[in-house]
Amino acid sequence: MKLTLKTKLLLVVIPLVSAIVFFSGYNILEFSNKNRELQYISNLVSMTVINSDLVHELQKERGATAGFLSSKGGSFSDVLRKQRRESNRKIEALKAFIHEYEQKNGASTSLIQLKRILSKLETLKQLRARVDQQNIDVINAITFYTTVNEQLLNTLTLTSDSSPDPVIAQQLIAFYNFLQGKERAGIERAVLSSAFSMNGFTEGLYEKFITLVTEQNTYFGLFETFASDQLVQSYKQAIKQDLVGRYRNAAFSNDLSGDAGDWFKASTARINNLKDVEDTISNSLISLTRDKSDEASSQFYSWLILSLVIILSAVLVALKILLDLNKQVASIVAVIQTASRDKNLKLRASVIAEDELGLISNQLNQMLEVFGETLNHLNDASLELSTTAEEASSVSADNASHLEHQLENTVQVSAAVEQMSLSIFEVAENTQSTVDAVRKVENAASSGETVVNATTKAIHQVSTEVSDVAESIKETLNHILISVDSLVDISTQVATATEEQSCVSDEVSKKLQRINEQTTQTATGGEQIRISAQMQANLAYKLKDMASSFAV
Repeated sequence: MKLTLKTKLLLVVIPLVSAIVFFSGYNILEFSNKNRELQYISNLVSMTVINSDLVHELQKERGATAGFLSSKGGSFSDVLRKQRRESNRKIEALKAFIHEYEQKNGASTSLIQLKRILSKLETLKQLRARVDQQNIDVINAITFYTTVNEQLLNTLTLTSDSSPDPVIAQQLIAFYNFLQGKERAGIERAVLSSAFSMNGFTEGLYEKFITLVTEQNTYFGLFETFASDQLVQSYKQAIKQDLVGRYRNAAFSNDLSGDAGDWFKASTARINNLKDVEDTISNSLISLTRDKSDEASSQFYSWLILSLVIILSAVLVALKILLDLNKQVASIVAVIQTASRDKNLKLRASVIAEDELGLISNQLNQMLEVFGETLNHLNDASLELSTTAEEASSVSADNASHLEHQLENTVQVSAAVEQMSLSIFEVAENTQSTVDAVRKVENAASSGETVVNATTKAIHQVSTEVSDVAESIKETLNHILISVDSLVDISTQVATATEEQSCVSDEVSKKLQRINEQTTQTATGGEQIRISAQMQANLAYKLKDMASSFAV
């Protein structure tokens, strides 16, 4: 792959950074969704609290309406009038919440359901008019209020189903069961108010009463199962001293002679206590959802900041590493290219970081230092070699000139030796001629001696008188013989000397010939030395030029 180091590093870093961005974005999106859902749940809880407040007032209005209808308007008129104002106030609060919620969050399933409930509540005026006119029976009136309350309480099921947090969902379930139990307590109040007003149960009311008590026990039992220990303790404390049990026992025994107003007050006191527990639960639930929402928001922003820090840190670290690696590699490449292309060994690689590339830069710088020092030594050595070669060339030239002069002298000596050899040969020939002459004289002397001896004998025989003369002649001849012998010896010595001189001349001639050959060889060796010195000088100049081409 023909990719630069920077591209390769980017191919490694980009997927890692992308993975970090992806998972960080995923977690941020999860926290954002959770935060949004918790905000939604918080709004639904607030809406549920408003609904439960409205349900509580409608429960009281339902009970007062049942007592008013059962007494044919004889009682509960003031209570009902006052309670209607409280109910209207809670209805207006619900309308204001719906308007505000719609402005902030737009349409939703719970909002659509609330609008349907408000549409049904628009018929409440007609119901009230019929109640005032005693134009409706107790069952239908109670059914209307029960239906509206049931619809208002069912919005809590949407809240619990939408909760992303299990703790909130569990508390919402507990709250829902508590409100359903409290709703049955409100219906029970209405039913027994009617029964005590008429001193008896109408058809189906007793069964309705039994069912309501059973449902209350079931719903409150479920509340105790899902609610926290603190809330369960608050609930048990609220129902500990109520008088509802006494009226229930009378109703179970079909003893309805008691005062309906007293029952209503006792039941209302119990429901108010339950309302206090309801407020505690709603406040706890609002606080819980707010805490969870704040926690989710905190987690969201914490993770967002952490993700941004991680991503920015990863990007900055990656960029820093990439830039440092790029600078380091560029510095190393620039130094190597400069040394290779420009023969410049002065440039040094920058050490960006104390890592492997930094170690390479240090080693490269040290290697360039060694190369520079080596080239400096080589340059100095080449200069010395050049000087030595020049001196050797000069000496070789002098030796060659001296050898040529010596060769000339040798040639002259050889010529002189040859001339001397010729002279020696001539001397030898003359000496040989002398020897021959001496030999002839010796032979003549030998012949003369023979003649002299014969003459002496003759003379001796002839006459003794001439003995003196003969004796003188004999001495003379003896002297001559001695001289001849000396001459012969001298001649022999001269011949021997001549022969020795001839041998010496031959040896001198041979030595001169060898000297001539050696001189020629010396001249040839001098020429070779001169040529070698010239080659060394040329090599030294080349080394000098090569060393000079590197800038160190």
